[in-house]
Amino acid sequence: MFFDSLKIRNFGPFSEFQTQFSALGVNVISGPNGSGKTQLVGAALFALFGAESVDYRPFGREPCEVKLVIGEGENSQIIECTVAGETPRDGEELPLMRTVTNQPAGSGVGTLIDRLSASMADADTPDLILAPVGDVASINAQSLELIAQAMSDHGLGELRRLMEEAYSGVIQPNMLSEAGREVYRLIQEFVKRRDTDFSIPLVVDGGFAFLDQRILELAWELLCAIGERDQVIVLTFRSEELIPVARECIKAHIKLEPIASPHMSVVSYRSSFLGLQAQRYELGQKKPRFILGRPVDVEEDRHCEFKEVKGKNPVSSIKSLADQYVVAFLNLEERNLGSIYWGVRDGDRVVVGVELNQRDRDEVRKVVTEKLHQIQPPIAPTAYRVIMHHVCERSGKEVPNLYVVEIAIPAVSSDYLYSTGKGEVYLKTDSGKKKLTMLEIQKEVLRRHQTGQSV
Repeated sequence: MFFDSLKIRNFGPFSEFQTQFSALGVNVISGPNGSGKTQLVGAALFALFGAESVDYRPFGREPCEVKLVIGEGENSQIIECTVAGETPRDGEELPLMRTVTNQPAGSGVGTLIDRLSASMADADTPDLILAPVGDVASINAQSLELIAQAMSDHGLGELRRLMEEAYSGVIQPNMLSEAGREVYRLIQEFVKRRDTDFSIPLVVDGGFAFLDQRILELAWELLCAIGERDQVIVLTFRSEELIPVARECIKAHIKLEPIASPHMSVVSYRSSFLGLQAQRYELGQKKPRFILGRPVDVEEDRHCEFKEVKGKNPVSSIKSLADQYVVAFLNLEERNLGSIYWGVRDGDRVVVGVELNQRDRDEVRKVVTEKLHQIQPPIAPTAYRVIMHHVCERSGKEVPNLYVVEIAIPAVSSDYLYSTGKGEVYLKTDSGKKKLTMLEIQKEVLRRHQTGQSV
C-alpha cells in the first residue's frame, strides 16, 4: 500500500495544496520549521482515521476537504473527507463530517485501517511513522546480519560491537547516543519490513537532526533499501545536506515554503493521535507470547486456530492447508479478525515452533501469497499478513531459526461464500474446519439470505 496523491483545501495551515508521491523509493518533504510538513502527512492520516486524528478550530469557517488516493498494486482507492465550516452540534467533537470511499470490490479500506492500527501497537510489525520521540526496543543480533558489514563500512564498529557482545547478542538501546538511537530505529524498521509481507509507507518525521555525515550515509542506505519495496516519505529541514547523499534513490521532492501568515482552517492534525491510537488498540488486543514448551495464553476458538507442523517439509505442510483455513475464516458469519498459528499444538496449546531458515521463511511467504491469491472472490494483498514470531526460551532468549508462523485473516463482508482456487468451500468450526458439499453450500446460502445475513 502507498500514498499516490493528496489534495487538501483548508486543512491545518494550508488553504489549498496538492501533491503526487512516488510509489517506491524516497519522497522528501522539505521546508523550515512551521512550514506544514507534519500537517501535510496529518491530512493523509485524517483521510484514513477520521475525526480522532484532528483538532477542531472554532474560528475556522471555511469547509475542509481532503482527497487521498492510495494504491495497492494496480488498484487504487479514493478517500474523500469533508468537514463543514460550522459550529459543532451538542455532543459532537466536530461539525458535520462526511467520508466517501471509492474502491475496488473486496479491497477493504476498513481492513487496511485495522492493520495500520495494529502496526502501531505491535513492536514486531512495520511502523507507519517514525517520530523523533519514539521508543527503541531491543532486537536480536541474528536479524542484523545483512547490514552488519555496512555498519563497519561506515565507521560504526562500536555500534556493531555492542550488538555482538552485549547481553548474548541483544543490544540495549540505553547504551547508545541520541544519534545512535535514531539510526538504530531505522535498523529495527529495516529488519521488521524485511521479515514481513505487510507493505505500508514509512514516514520519517523530523529525522536526521543529530546525525553526522558517516551515520547519515548509513541512515540513507537503510532508507534506500526499504524504498526498494515500500514507499518512504522523509520530512526534513536539512534537504541541502540530505539530497547529495542519496540523490539516486530520491524519486520526488516536495518543497514547502515558510508560511508568513498561517491559514486558519477548521481542523488541523492532532500530533498526539498516533500514540493514543496505538494505546487504544493495544488495550483491546491480547497478543500471545511464544515460549518453547509452554502453552500460549490465548484459547483456541472460531477466531483462533493452532496447528502443529509434522514431517520434514514445513513449507509444504503450511502451503497445503493455508488457503483452506483462510477460506474457512472468511466464511464466518461473525465478522471478526482471525489467525492461524503454525507451531502450536492444538491439543494443549503448547509451543513447539517451526524450524525455518531465511530461505524457508521467504518461501513460506511466497507460497502462501500465491495460494491466497487464488481465493474467490479475490481479497486484496493488504487484507492479510504472514507473520514470523520468534520462539523464545524461558529466559527470553530467542531460539535460532524457530518460529511460530501466523496468517492473520481480515474481517470482511461479501455477498458470496469464499472458495479456494480449486473451488472448495470451507466453514470454520470450534474444532477446525468443515468442507461443504454442493448441497450444503446451497443450504448455507439459502439460510443466510433467509436470516438477512450477507453471504
